[in-house]
Amino acid sequence: MKRNLLLALLILPLCVFAQNEMNVNVDSIGTLSKHLPDSIKYKISSLTISGSLNGADFALIKDIAGRTKVKDNTDVLLKKLDLSDVIIVESKEGLKTKENVVPDRLFAGAKFLEYVALPASATTIGRATFDGCKELKTVVLPDDLREIQASAFNGCEKLAEIELPVSLITIEDHVFTGCASLENVVIPNEVTRVGASAFENCKHLTSIDIQGPIATLENSTFKGCEMLKEVSLPTAVMIMGSDVFRGCKTLETLNIPESVTEIGSHAFDACTNLKSIEIPASVTKLGAQMFVDCANLATVNIEGNVAELGNSFFRNCTSLMDVRLPRTMKTINSHAFDACKNLRTFELPALLEKIESSAFENCSSLTVLDFPQTLEKIQNEAFKNCGSLIAVELPISLKTLGSHAFEKCTTLQSVKINGFIKKLEDDTFAECVSLVDVALPTTLESIGDDAFSGCKALISFVCPQTVSSIGSSAFKECSSLQSIELSTSMKKIGKSAFSKCVSLNAIRIHAVIPPQCGGDNTFKDVPVGVCRLTVPQGCKIAYNNAKVWKSFYQVVEAGFTKR
Repeated sequence: MKRNLLLALLILPLCVFAQNEMNVNVDSIGTLSKHLPDSIKYKISSLTISGSLNGADFALIKDIAGRTKVKDNTDVLLKKLDLSDVIIVESKEGLKTKENVVPDRLFAGAKFLEYVALPASATTIGRATFDGCKELKTVVLPDDLREIQASAFNGCEKLAEIELPVSLITIEDHVFTGCASLENVVIPNEVTRVGASAFENCKHLTSIDIQGPIATLENSTFKGCEMLKEVSLPTAVMIMGSDVFRGCKTLETLNIPESVTEIGSHAFDACTNLKSIEIPASVTKLGAQMFVDCANLATVNIEGNVAELGNSFFRNCTSLMDVRLPRTMKTINSHAFDACKNLRTFELPALLEKIESSAFENCSSLTVLDFPQTLEKIQNEAFKNCGSLIAVELPISLKTLGSHAFEKCTTLQSVKINGFIKKLEDDTFAECVSLVDVALPTTLESIGDDAFSGCKALISFVCPQTVSSIGSSAFKECSSLQSIELSTSMKKIGKSAFSKCVSLNAIRIHAVIPPQCGGDNTFKDVPVGVCRLTVPQGCKIAYNNAKVWKSFYQVVEAGFTKR
């Protein structure tokens, strides 16, 4: 009795093993269920099937492969499936099937499937066929495969390699998205399309060789491929879409073919190891935020006939030192060079017309700029916090100078504005603590709030004769300011305009009628007892009786000496 029991225990594992591995030859379409009845279909870990199968057969395969839990200790989960000798026939039973097309979502969610050999006769892999097969490590593709439809291998986290057949023509959107273990890919000669996000978040992909005549690298094709270092692009590429290499943190450089005419927004966003790049003359359109957060990017040469540099184009490129832009460029958009802290010298395009808001904000090493004679607009905060800028001469073509344009340019010593601007906007030169020499245009009509506030090195100021108003706090805390000359046209001076100008000892004003002051604090902390106020002849009485002006002790008329 004991001997028989021992023999049974020895034989049992062999029986289970035999049941776990099974070969099935289907000799009649739609009869797979006869070979895999309920009693055994969940007890197979390795299954090989041959013969012609329809939708009902594939529904059974989907059921077996898609199980993620076992009900008892005799059940197992399918891990290996060989369908290489299967022929797919058209059918509407069970799963809808088309001839030689692997059905949509056939293995979607089959979390424990590790190996699949697809039918050798298949020409198309359907949509989301292997979507979410997290344990899938090996897939044998058919030699005559022509198309891989959208999301076919989406989320196959352990798929480390895939050999794409030379017959392949189309790779649709998101095909390999999230294949985090995929390392190397060669896209064969016949491939004409690689869809959007096709390899997005393939975090261990190190090299990609595109051999096919692909005209467009679609949006986010290689986005988030953090280990991608080697990329070979075909000479057929004309368009590189948005986000195409975004977040490729290991990419150091890229040879962009001379066939390329357009590169989309965020194309190289957060490529933190990118060091240099050359954009060929064939390129006519560049998207916004292309190199934002490329912390190691040092050298860029843009040769193309590009009309504008997009918003935040080089924002936070903290190592950028050498940039060459095409002379035909007309607009540098908002935040284009914001926080490029190592940019020291920069040649503006010869035909430049507009510098938009914050374009060079926080370029703390920028020392010299030669503004072209075509420049018409400098918008708000364009050069704010450019802490190394020494001198600025703005061209006669300039019509607009925005608020805060040069605020906190702490080393700026000299400003000359030749343009036909009518208003100096709020905070234009606020806290330019080294500013000494200011020359404003004869077209100027007003000086905005805080325009020169905190310019602690400014010693004297001559207001153009066309200026009729000075805004609130315009010269507040100009603690070294000793003399000012105000215009004939002056009508209004805002509150605190010269507050805390503690060194002010001489004011000469050409206005016959005392300008209206915004409040008693217009000249707060100015030493009115010793500050000499020179007014036009015959106007002393008017100033002595005017609000705020009457607080000055020493009021003299031009051409007369106080006795």
